[in-house]
Amino acid sequence: MNPRLTTLEPSLIRELNARKRPGDLDLGLGEPVLPPDPAALDAGLRWMAENGCRYSPNLGFPEVRAAVGTYLERPADEVCLTNGSQQALHLAMVTALDPERDEVLVIEPGYPAYAKIAQMLGLAVRTVGLDPERHFAPRADRVLGALRPQTRLVVLASPNNPSARIWPAAELEKLCAGLDDRWLVFDEVYRELYYTPEPPPRPVHARALLVGGLSKCASLTGLRIGWLGAPAELMPLVLRAHQLITTAASTYAQRVALEILTHGHAGDQRRIYRQRLGNLLEALRASALEFVEPEGAFYCLVRVGRPSLPAALELLEAKRVVTVPGVAFGAEGWLRLSWAGPPQEVREGVARLTEWSTTADRRSG
Repeated sequence: MNPRLTTLEPSLIRELNARKRPGDLDLGLGEPVLPPDPAALDAGLRWMAENGCRYSPNLGFPEVRAAVGTYLERPADEVCLTNGSQQALHLAMVTALDPERDEVLVIEPGYPAYAKIAQMLGLAVRTVGLDPERHFAPRADRVLGALRPQTRLVVLASPNNPSARIWPAAELEKLCAGLDDRWLVFDEVYRELYYTPEPPPRPVHARALLVGGLSKCASLTGLRIGWLGAPAELMPLVLRAHQLITTAASTYAQRVALEILTHGHAGDQRRIYRQRLGNLLEALRASALEFVEPEGAFYCLVRVGRPSLPAALELLEAKRVVTVPGVAFGAEGWLRLSWAGPPQEVREGVARLTEWSTTADRRSG
């Protein structure tokens, strides 16, 4: 068996979700519950009824690549359609790096798959943490100070999972200027779910690898459609790896994505999430909990001030609320809440978390 896989830790996100019982309040799994746009799904079915369900070209249908290119503000020939954004992460690392010499630097808190994909590929991985006392505010200097000669790729997400922070333009510009010829994997799968006045800025960097998709913003997690935007120099290797790994992205998924992107509907659900964010903030501000105010995505970090895995397990057992321990993301001492679900359930979950935290504080005091 492959020792690289046997030594990988299982997902704490899935582990906590697997413990959920009927009737538990689920503030754990990061999945939308809003219905997808039926018009886009119907358009995909109509296209297949007329044209069949054959393979697309390996990198995707030209018109779909063009639509994604327009969305990414880069040429269509620098786009590969993937089976979800997670495959795009894998493609970026497997093509851009040499496992014999290159190192990946993951900015934490961050999605656990970043480091695990790198480890699976035999790449050296280090992490650099943002300051919890500043609520994980993005800071380029902190990342640049962690670079080493062998560091060839940096991974960040904006909006971030789990902190829901967005990298400001000035910090992103400073980061890109200091990366020199290193690769930057920029995960923007939550791009359309922002609550700041302007959309999240993108990196201006010759070796930026843009990872995205429609799973989160359009409630299409099960459709598995994503993309990788990569410089022209890397695309021959992207094509080669993509052919071998999965041949091509789903024909149906690509047609649905084309309908959404060409009609400008990728951000249609943001208005609903903005309302739900207001509901979350009202509940949290009425509590005594310390939290990181979300700027994007549908997550919120709440400080518990103790080891997060036993805290999450105790909260689940005592109050029947599913959360994710921050240690899974490099944010020990915090719990990640997902507030994508019905507002009344989120409010009740926050109330139970507050009750549990107050009781736990009394016990520890």
